[in-house]
Amino acid sequence: MDAVPPPDDELAALRRRAYGPDADIGADPHAQARLAELERAQAPPISRAHAGSPGADGYGPADDEVAAPHSGAQPAAAGGTGQPGPAAGAPALPAADRGPPGARRAHPRLPWVIAAIAAIVALVSLGVHVVDAVTRPRAEARLVALDQPLSGDVPPTLDQDELQFLETTAPDWVSYGGYGALRVWSTSAPNDWRCLAVVFEQDLWRFNCTAPTIDTTADVVIVSRLLPADAPGGPIPEDSTVRFVLHDDVVDVYIERNPTPVPSPGG
Repeated sequence: MDAVPPPDDELAALRRRAYGPDADIGADPHAQARLAELERAQAPPISRAHAGSPGADGYGPADDEVAAPHSGAQPAAAGGTGQPGPAAGAPALPAADRGPPGARRAHPRLPWVIAAIAAIVALVSLGVHVVDAVTRPRAEARLVALDQPLSGDVPPTLDQDELQFLETTAPDWVSYGGYGALRVWSTSAPNDWRCLAVVFEQDLWRFNCTAPTIDTTADVVIVSRLLPADAPGGPIPEDSTVRFVLHDDVVDVYIERNPTPVPSPGG
């Protein structure tokens, strides 16, 4: 005769069949009945303080009315699936609110919070773009690379150190014409560095080189007579700074006008 397992072990095994990941109790009516019997045997009496209706003594339900807590399984014979159901006395959740144990529900306000943050980021980005567009200086002229130098223009003459940096004795110069009396040239160096030269009457005033990821600049402080009298930004005072910026095969010209010009004699 087979040994009968202890009630606790039998109950644990039946609960695994009813609530475990491989639940199969729905197809076994005898196992369902045995599970209900064992759970009723372990159920504590209902306290009179929480009794739902008076029994024979007037304080709580009669002995034959005491029911076991909901087993959590819905028998397949009654149309259930054998899977856990809601606890007895607990309000049933809407279908959309049910989920696996331990699952966290998305906060209903989260999409609105994300949208608000995205809007703030967009406004800040727009503000930075507007401020940058307003405060960034505007080029007063743009010089374009020429196929041939202007008549009479002579490429810059570099000293020995500069030629060693370029690793050549005959740099390949590109002319950008001039701005006023100044002439602008560019050439390349090893590792694709780009160099910018500013010349006045064949005298090299500035020679700067930068890596290809950085715009090459050359600043020159000059007297106003060297620049056009009809500059778009207005007259250019003495000791103003002219900045030439090489990028994308063009040279932009910026002018920082001297705020405290010295009046010329007899002016």
